[in-house]
This record gives sequence, structure tokens and C-alpha cells, in this order.
Amino acid sequence: MNPAVIAALAAVGGSCAGALGPVLTAFLIQRGTDRRTSLDRTIAQRQLLYSEFIKEASALYAKSLTTQLDDLDGLIALSALLGRIHLLASDPVVQEAELFVM
Repeated sequence: MNPAVIAALAAVGGSCAGALGPVLTAFLIQRGTDRRTSLDRTIAQRQLLYSEFIKEASALYAKSLTTQLDDLDGLIALSALLGRIHLLASDPVVQEAELFVM
């Protein structure tokens, strides 16, 4: 093989390898950032859902201590929150929420 061709191929290969480094690094950094953003969003959704559940359950519990629960609106709302917890939460959290509702 011609030494000039070998030198040209080596130069092109080195340039490609040198250009690939920053591109790969940027890709990995962006992927990590996207994962962290997604995790933060999921945590915020769970915190909001859990706080809504606690608020609704506490209000129903306090009301049940003082009066007879004749209307089912509060229980329906609590059941809807429990359904949303099924979608987002882990099994132990779901089990504890179901135990509280029952």
C-alpha cells in the first residue's frame, strides 16, 4: 500500500476519533440531565399526590369522628386518589394506602 494513502487514512481516522469525543460526551451529559429532570418531575408528582391523599383522608377521618358520614363524595374523592396512587407508587405505598382506606 502507498505510504501516502496510509498517512491520509490515519489523518482522517484521527480526525473522526477526535470529533467523536465531544459529541459522545455531550450526548451522555444530555442523557443524564434528561433522566434527572424526569426523576425530579416524578418525585414532584408523587409528593403532590401523597399530600392530596393525606389532606383528603385527614378531613374524612376528622369528619367521621364528629358526625355520621352520609354523603359519599369524600369517599369517592379518596378512592380516586387511591387509584392515582396505584399508577405512580410502589407496592408498599399502595398497600398502606389501601389499609388506611379500609
